[in-house]
Amino acid sequence: MYNVNKEYNKNYYGARMDFKNEVYPLMGNIFDNILKPKNVIDVGCGHGILMDGLSCESVGIEASDEGFKQTKERGYEAHQIDLRLPLDFKRRFDLAISIEVAEHLEEEYADIFVDNLISLSNRILVTASPKVEQYHYNPQSKQYWIEKFSAKGFSLSETTNVLVETMREKIPKARGYLYNNLMFFENLSNKS
Repeated sequence: MYNVNKEYNKNYYGARMDFKNEVYPLMGNIFDNILKPKNVIDVGCGHGILMDGLSCESVGIEASDEGFKQTKERGYEAHQIDLRLPLDFKRRFDLAISIEVAEHLEEEYADIFVDNLISLSNRILVTASPKVEQYHYNPQSKQYWIEKFSAKGFSLSETTNVLVETMREKIPKARGYLYNNLMFFENLSNKS
């Protein structure tokens, strides 16, 4: 198990801020407009920038000290939790979002990650890069994640296509990995 704070420190977040400051709130706004959540939990929220684009109550979960600190400084409710461990979160949300987090967790924690997300909501929006690069410990195809969620009773929603096309149209600066790897899952049999 790698040291989260050693890898995801001020240098890690600082190198990505310009792009994320510009693009992530726009993504949040698209998710907000299309999915119309009552409340959202951003799992692996980093510095909380995606939540800037949401109009509903937003809560963040982040493992790293630096990301947690920045999310709190932005004024959001945040919980510092290592996503490689099973969550014991006493609350459920209308929507759980996890953008570019899954590939940062070692493969042996993939099932825990999926279980954590489904413990939080019946609607899950996730991106996961299949690209092998620094900080990616479990780069997998979309099919890998579809099968993991499907085994838990979640289906890939057709709304995924609407989200992808809207992102392509409205956020030309969004990098392909953000929409090419986007998946929106729903558990229609267990609404709560």
